[in-house]
Amino acid sequence: MKRLCAVLVVVVCCVVSFAYAADDKALPEEAVAMVERAAQYIEQHGLKEACQEFCDPQGKFIKGDMYVFVVNRVGTCLANGGYPGLVGKNLMWVPSRDKKLMVREMILSTRYNPDGWIVYKWENPVTKQVAEKSTYYRQVGDVVIACGVYE
Repeated sequence: MKRLCAVLVVVVCCVVSFAYAADDKALPEEAVAMVERAAQYIEQHGLKEACQEFCDPQGKFIKGDMYVFVVNRVGTCLANGGYPGLVGKNLMWVPSRDKKLMVREMILSTRYNPDGWIVYKWENPVTKQVAEKSTYYRQVGDVVIACGVYE
């Protein structure tokens, strides 16, 4: 009987943990809000200070697997909270896992619309698994600010 109770406790804990993890998933509207907050931060503090904040793992622009990234009009990464190693690199011709040139697409599309969404496959920095990512982006001055959610 004790063994059965112990097994039931473990099963319940696993189910509750799984349900919590599923509920903790970032939503598209959170990505939009994060980009809006990032745009305001740039306006208030300047681009250089903002990009440092966007890369701070303890900062307010990284939440789980959701993070802000910023590129300039030629595709150079100025900030990336999920992959800080990309900062300073030109990403214009870097393909996603499903062969999309997502940075190029974002930059080109802002010629016609100041904001939009793009879907591509990218490695989740938390799980290290490749997953579909829906990214909201918005042009602010000479940069494009983006934030996405993983499926």
